Amino acid sequence: MSEPVVVEGVPFSLQDPHIHPARGTFRRWLAALRRQFNPLPPNTVSILLRLLFPEEDKKRKYELQETKFIPLLANCFGFSSTSLEKWDAEGNSGCLGCELRRILEETHADPSESISSLSIAQVDELLDELAASSSFTDNSIRRKYLKASRRPRSAVIRCLFRPLTPLDAACAVQIILRDMRPLLYPQTEKHYTAALKNINSRSYTTLTKEDVMFELDPPGSLYRMSKVVARLDEAVEAYEQSLKPGQPRIGIAIQIPKSSKAQSCGHGLKFLQGAKKVYAETKYDGERAQIHVEVPSDGTKVRITIFSKSTRDSSLDRVGVFPIIRQALGLEEGQTPRISQNVILDAEMVAYQNDHIDEFWRIRGLVETTAYGVRGSCRISGAGKPSNIANSQCSLASSVNEGCHLALVFFDILYLDSQSTLHRPYDERRDLLERTVQPIPHHALFSKRTLLEPRRESLTAHLCEVFADAISNHEEGLVLKASNSRYNDTLLPWVKVKRDYIPGLGDCLDMVILGADWEKDRGRGLYAPTGTLTTFYVGILENSSEIESSPGTKPAFHIYYTSSYGLDRETLEETNFLIKNSDPVEYDKKHPPQGLPYAYTLYPGIKPPGILFSTPLLGELYGDRFTKAAQSKYYELRFPRLIKIYRPKERSWQGGVTPEVLLSTAREILGVDDEDKDVRDVCKGLFGQPPSPGVRSGKKRMKQQVHWVSSALRAASNRAVVYTKNGDPTSVLTALTHPQLPSPSPSTLNIKFLLAPINPADINVVEGVYPAKPQLTSSLTQSGLGSADTPVYVGGNEGLAEVTEVGSGVEGLKKGDWVIMTRPQAGTWSSNKNVSPRELLKVPRELDGFKLDEVSGATITVNPATAYNMIHDFTTLQEGDWLVQNGANSAVGQAVIQIAAAKGIKTLNFVRNRDNFSELKAQLTSLGATTVLTYDELADKSLRGKVKEWTDGKGIRLGLNCVGGKDTTLMTQLLGQDGHLVTYGAMSKQPLSLPTPMFIFKNLQAHGFWQSRWYKQRGPAEQGELMKKLVQFMSKGQLSPPEHEIVTIAGHESDETATQKVREIMSKLAAGRFGKKVLLRMEEVTSD
Repeated sequence: MSEPVVVEGVPFSLQDPHIHPARGTFRRWLAALRRQFNPLPPNTVSILLRLLFPEEDKKRKYELQETKFIPLLANCFGFSSTSLEKWDAEGNSGCLGCELRRILEETHADPSESISSLSIAQVDELLDELAASSSFTDNSIRRKYLKASRRPRSAVIRCLFRPLTPLDAACAVQIILRDMRPLLYPQTEKHYTAALKNINSRSYTTLTKEDVMFELDPPGSLYRMSKVVARLDEAVEAYEQSLKPGQPRIGIAIQIPKSSKAQSCGHGLKFLQGAKKVYAETKYDGERAQIHVEVPSDGTKVRITIFSKSTRDSSLDRVGVFPIIRQALGLEEGQTPRISQNVILDAEMVAYQNDHIDEFWRIRGLVETTAYGVRGSCRISGAGKPSNIANSQCSLASSVNEGCHLALVFFDILYLDSQSTLHRPYDERRDLLERTVQPIPHHALFSKRTLLEPRRESLTAHLCEVFADAISNHEEGLVLKASNSRYNDTLLPWVKVKRDYIPGLGDCLDMVILGADWEKDRGRGLYAPTGTLTTFYVGILENSSEIESSPGTKPAFHIYYTSSYGLDRETLEETNFLIKNSDPVEYDKKHPPQGLPYAYTLYPGIKPPGILFSTPLLGELYGDRFTKAAQSKYYELRFPRLIKIYRPKERSWQGGVTPEVLLSTAREILGVDDEDKDVRDVCKGLFGQPPSPGVRSGKKRMKQQVHWVSSALRAASNRAVVYTKNGDPTSVLTALTHPQLPSPSPSTLNIKFLLAPINPADINVVEGVYPAKPQLTSSLTQSGLGSADTPVYVGGNEGLAEVTEVGSGVEGLKKGDWVIMTRPQAGTWSSNKNVSPRELLKVPRELDGFKLDEVSGATITVNPATAYNMIHDFTTLQEGDWLVQNGANSAVGQAVIQIAAAKGIKTLNFVRNRDNFSELKAQLTSLGATTVLTYDELADKSLRGKVKEWTDGKGIRLGLNCVGGKDTTLMTQLLGQDGHLVTYGAMSKQPLSLPTPMFIFKNLQAHGFWQSRWYKQRGPAEQGELMKKLVQFMSKGQLSPPEHEIVTIAGHESDETATQKVREIMSKLAAGRFGKKVLLRMEEVTSD
């Protein structure tokens, strides 16, 4: 037995190998820690946060991804690298830390030893030393370990890892890799189908940094500090020094606000309903720059620090804009200073050419020619400091990159002369910004903004015009800001309005998909095991002209970017099945596959794929404008999302975009004229012809503006009633606004729901007590509720819809047709939906001069269909025969009465006794019921004799049951020889007990019936014939819709109001206060 390990300070140790650190677990761990260490050792809080959330550690960069890390670990522990190189192979964990732990546990001298000999402070210090080797690490750490005296990485890794237990070594690996998820939330499913279909990512209760902050500081001072101070360790430092939470400091990055995403112009305005005024500010395509400027009181040089969007100190990268900053603030020699002490400004660093902002990707080249350090070509003198950095003129003096230069677009001021402005309203901050910063033509600009005028016909329409103006000017989009909003205001947030956020307005291309792989970040986000194809490799055909002139030429593709997002879990599972069953070829980096029916090259900047396809596939991609990677020949979509991968029989890869079309499309969107325009214009001038209008000409801009106004106005929003977990409908149902549908892809169509009933079974589904389960939906929104981050269930099984748009390849359906859903739990409590025609059944709107009404169409799918099929599918009843049923006042029961009466079949009907029984009896009799009795009368022993008399001694051969329990047992005894009992419900929730003699002596047959199963087992012809028969009954007045009430969720109502209305409906239904069928009418969302 080894000696107990003694650790000075808090031990670096995870004692439970299966820990799932949700907040409760962390609370118990923290309580135990405080019992052992009271008070906690210095810096414990900041170290804990850095280790638990390594992705938030902005100061340390290790430049150690798995490929570089494996040899160092193998050398540290003395085993072969090959044992770790397959960490992400199919069947393995996909976590390098987990694989290292497995190997160490096989050889560990004392597996029972659970405490490592290093404290968290010692581990934190060793991580500092390891990170000091990276040029991207913050200088505050690098200065502690100067290069001359710095130990090699291998030595630091030995000191860090050798004292650790296998589990703690795994943790250290994942901390360095900046991702603790695979250890904290281990994968439970090993097959991609089970993972994608069965796992709900919301069921994983993750520990957030906010959870930890509130456990460490219940009053919330630490949390409030983190809302201002961007870096966790600096927020903790400020908290421990008891600094004022809302007070910024020069040189400490301020937390950047998280913007909401508008899924239409109207949807964007809904976020700002409490605004006094709303401004639409142009969003420029650049790199975020939070600029801290300090004017020392001793007259020394002005100090400038610039933080990037990730809160990294990127001052060395942004040296090129230092002269712009100084000149705009009046800090150059001979100028009058516009600040006396300090200032913090928000700006966008852009590439600028002639009179407009240039393409985003050009910033990279401009930075490389002006920056110091790892991103630039300028030299550095001394210990990591640029020479003469304060007086560099490289931005204003140089005209690099084809006449392009760096510029700044200022849009906010956060701190001025030691006074915070974060609490001041946006209107005041903007006015202060314009009084503080001096514009410099083509170099220092203010973001353009427009006040949306409430007096105009429609605020949404005005926003659409402003949005169209920005897009036609080739800008990225808009940011909506409330005049009375504070900086980082959660109640009045900034709202981004971008084309790719609005369905149908982003850039969409058909591209060739040639390979796929499991990508760790996306795979972990989906909780999908290795072997799941999460990332797809996009290519372009490079020899189309050769193929055209010589058809036998082998296609040659260039694979140059990837897409990991866009497909929901269900579609991704189907795509995996398609690809894995089409003989893909495994990609070996050392021996790339040969013998494929196409040639290919890989862009050097991307990781090679796991597999290549035997046959290229066509994919539809959607993104936000275009960019270019370093040294790449082709434009690529920014933030590409894969909407669909087509089967070869649906569309061939030959439908992919050509290089020429890709180039012209990208240039049109980005506002770049083609390279030959100047030459063509010169030639035209020689012949006295006017030059052709450029992409940015007024004529083309006007045409584009008209187009984008029309497109933005069409982008109304949809709404659906959704839930994320089973439970009481009065508490779990939520109304969710989501974007308008784009045009349908091939082989699909768009439908608009006209009416959708709320059936008892629908409520049972929401409660989680119904056998049919809906599918999770993750494609309603780009983020938040209804996205891949928070998938939802859409309620509703039945409803009438109208076809609004038909995709190519769809036969038998056209715009204006009425349809019903045949797939169970298809999500009909929605305004619009994109579906496959296989999920639909056409309902005749008109038959022999009879026009079907919406209520009859909306209620035809389940109840009348159930009634008709139960009457016809189990026995043959002739005119004058009898059937018996319970629940006769239900929607199915009423349909049974009417269909039976139309066929001359008599009905014996049982209902629950009630005060208004006479009225109910009269109502059912008016529908065609022969006899109506209560369950109390069913218990009367004399009833059998009466029934024999009513039926003239002819046995009843069909009984229909939707109740169960003892009443159904008694009802069954009324059946005669060769009778059939068909059960289609269990409203009493009591077990059904049937008399044995009925089976032995009367040959009773008991059946179960479910209309959803009937639709699944029958083909379109039988389904269509059923609809035709039911409409014929209606056309003759023999089948009426149930007594009903229509509840409209109006388009002008907010989601909060709509949610309240839906929950009130559910409450009334639960209390039995409606007494009739309730149908939802979901209107499209409007903002005004």
